[in-house]
Amino acid sequence: MNFGSTQQRLILMIREMVRCGELTERGIARVTGVSQPHVHNVLKGIRALSPEFADQLLQQLSLTLADLCSDAEPEKESQRLDAHTFHPVPMLRGRTGPRHFPFTPERHEGVYPFPRTQVTMLTDPVVLVIHHDDSMAPRFQEGDLILLERSEHARLNPDPESAYVVDTAEGTAVRYIRYGGRSVYLLTEKSRRDQHEWEYLPLSGRNILEVVRGRVVWIGRRMEMMPPERRMRF
Repeated sequence: MNFGSTQQRLILMIREMVRCGELTERGIARVTGVSQPHVHNVLKGIRALSPEFADQLLQQLSLTLADLCSDAEPEKESQRLDAHTFHPVPMLRGRTGPRHFPFTPERHEGVYPFPRTQVTMLTDPVVLVIHHDDSMAPRFQEGDLILLERSEHARLNPDPESAYVVDTAEGTAVRYIRYGGRSVYLLTEKSRRDQHEWEYLPLSGRNILEVVRGRVVWIGRRMEMMPPERRMRF
């Protein structure tokens, strides 16, 4: 297999994922840092797939060159990539963090692909983008992607070691939780070991499901834009 056929296999795989709704050209542009028109032109065969762009696609989709090396003909590659490989998870519009609210799970802006084995056991998963929050650094950083498990069981029975997306008076934020039945204590990276610093959040007749929106099960870091001297020119 030569470099050209490997490129063609990758393009066919991405094209099929877009066709099936597992990816969008806009989503690809967002996570790779290239323009959406260029993504469109590459998938249509108008522009060549550069090695730099190919590397970004492989990294963002957790693919390796071994995944592209098969005995199948390139034109049949789309038949190999099907719904059993990736699962599209809805990506919520906006960000979560202080002064960002309310939590609106019905507002989507495309999907984010996950290996099917990673999300098949999750209930109603969604992807969110993290807004800057000093109290949760360095584990959670500006622009991070988080995958949420939104089952009632996960939200009714908070795990003390897990982080959750919670509606607070200051907005929707990522916090650790201690649940007391009639109230919730919110912990940050800086306060989780000092009980005197925990934030008290009375439920005041509300169900905990109205406050705790989901459990964080995965954190992903967006790829940084390349410096100008290394950026691709289109």
